[in-house]
This record gives sequence, C-alpha cells and structure tokens, in this order.
Amino acid sequence: MASGRTRRGSGARRWARLSRHFDLVVPTLLFFGASTTSAAPRSDAFQAAAIAALLTSGGAHLPGLGGERRELHIVGTSYGGLVARHLARALSTSAGDGQVEVGKVVLCDADLAKGAEDDAALAAKGGVAEVTELMAPADGKAFRRLMALCVHRPPKYIPDFLVRDLLRKYFADKREEKIRLIKEIVTEEQDSQLNSPLPQEILIIWGEFDQIFPVEKAHKVKEMLGEKATVKIIPNTGHLAHQEDPKMFNDILLKFLLPSPAVANGAK
Repeated sequence: MASGRTRRGSGARRWARLSRHFDLVVPTLLFFGASTTSAAPRSDAFQAAAIAALLTSGGAHLPGLGGERRELHIVGTSYGGLVARHLARALSTSAGDGQVEVGKVVLCDADLAKGAEDDAALAAKGGVAEVTELMAPADGKAFRRLMALCVHRPPKYIPDFLVRDLLRKYFADKREEKIRLIKEIVTEEQDSQLNSPLPQEILIIWGEFDQIFPVEKAHKVKEMLGEKATVKIIPNTGHLAHQEDPKMFNDILLKFLLPSPAVANGAK
C-alpha cells in the first residue's frame, strides 16, 4: 500500500482490518516521515523504482518475501496512486526476475491523467498562484485552504494551535523536497506509454465530491486503463475518501481483492 499523507492512527485502523487477510507492506514514501535519499530524481516513477527494489530484494529487507513466489496486490491513494501505477508496470515488466507477481491493482483518488491545465485549475480553485503553494502549504492560511478542498465536510472550526501542529508534523519537514515531488510527477506529455492499459484487473475508487481530482477524472482514468478497469464511487466523501469513510473503502477493497467465498464468510 502506497499513500500520501495520512492522519496518525487512521492508517493503522484501516490496515488492522486488511491485515486479517493479507501480509501488508506499507512503505513510507521518500521525503515523507523518515524516508530520504541522496539520489537526484524526485519523480513518482523514481518512488516506484525504490519500492520495486525493496520488493524484489529476495527477502533481504522483507524476510516474508523470501522463498517461494508471492502474489502482490498493489493499492495506492492520491499521490500514492500515481506511484502505484508505475510500480505495477515496473513489476509486471520484470515479472520473471523476482519473488513477486502482481495480482490486482487499486487506485484511489489518483488522477493518472493529470496535466498542467489541471494544476492551473486547482491552483485557481485554491486561490494561489502555483499548485505547490496549495499542496505543500507553508502557513495556516494555505493549510486551511487545502483542508477545505480535501475534505467533503471539513470541521467548521480548527483551532490555530492544531493547525500549527499539523503543519509541523506533515508539511514543514522536507517541504522543498515535497515541492519537487509535485513538480516532477511524470505526465503523458513526457511518457506517451505512461497510461497504456495494464494487464491486471484494476479498481478505481473515488470520492463523490473530490475537489482536488474531480470525480469525472475517475471515468477518464478508466478509459485510459482499458477494459479490465472498473470504477466505484464512495458517496459523500471528498479527496480523502479512504479516510472519510474507511468502512466503505475497506468493504469495496476487500470485495475486489478477496475470492468470493472469503467475502461471503465475513471479511470483517
């Protein structure tokens, strides 16, 4: 599972349910948390290459992946969904070289079709000159703008001390590196094969009222990824659908990933 920023504790609750059915690998993406690198690239493709190296290390870093070949489902949310797209392609290309084989792919609120015009529209919606000012906020005013767009029903009041604390925890550290991550997201203009159909079954999950990547983008992504892609919309949620309605997110996710008998017997 690859994700963007996650509220402390929310991911753990979601993963606890998934861990009853799967051995989970939840990497902290580069420049989030303690993950870092001295290498120059900052693209989402480079993030995926780092995770692919971890997964194909023959159990050197993940002992559970040593030994027999394992099927790996890939799940990514928001920016992590962009990384997941590259990861699925990288592991599919090197399928015969390691201990993992890609099973199914899940992308949540991840606009694989994003281009410069989308960034300009989002910046205008957020009242900023550059999209990086919104997505990597430097002050409380920018943070409040971001929350108003990310969450369908944001809290009516967030005290200043809490805003300062959230800024410090999730945005202040390695902010310049995070800005580069946004600027170096690979687009179709840079790679014409970027969004060619994947061989795996793909589930696209989207928040009904996503203001970062509007819901019509879910259907555009489906068209790009081909006949094996399906779309599920989570009602009354925004860009953080997996956090705003984690139960429905998990229900949809497990129904897609688990064999039918397992679902029928209670994937709770």
